[in-house]
Amino acid sequence: MKLYRISTSKFGVLVYPTPVEKNAMFLIAAPSMDHAEIYKHLLDFGALSNPLQSSHLYANIRVHTDGVTSVFELKWSEFQLTLLPEREVDLNRANILERLFSRKFENLFLNMDKKTELLKDIQFRFSQQQLCSECQKLGIGDPVLVAWFADLSKLGSP
Repeated sequence: MKLYRISTSKFGVLVYPTPVEKNAMFLIAAPSMDHAEIYKHLLDFGALSNPLQSSHLYANIRVHTDGVTSVFELKWSEFQLTLLPEREVDLNRANILERLFSRKFENLFLNMDKKTELLKDIQFRFSQQQLCSECQKLGIGDPVLVAWFADLSKLGSP
């Protein structure tokens, strides 16, 4: 399982997978540390695909100073989260629900000055969707997913 780390340098805030594999190196540029923390949270969980898995979700913006590693930028308005553990039960409904959360995260990315408020809104929407019997069939009540959404509040702390 890949986990992601955040690095800051004169080249900006970058997110990268660990352990590093020589034949699959990439960096994801983040506009701020707040963005990077959310990217990491999404990537670690597998809710967001990386640039090698879903190149259409990222723009290749440059090559790192090592001359080899590509640096990507997330296309916020195009990304789609994959959250639901039982999504295959009803792919259409799962896509609708995941698109709803994708747009909520897009709004967060574009309005990071309201991070705490928007993270609370995402958590509220999640709690409301847990009441839906159709969403329950898609696994919205899965303990791992519930814990992941609860951990969003840690990202909202100063």
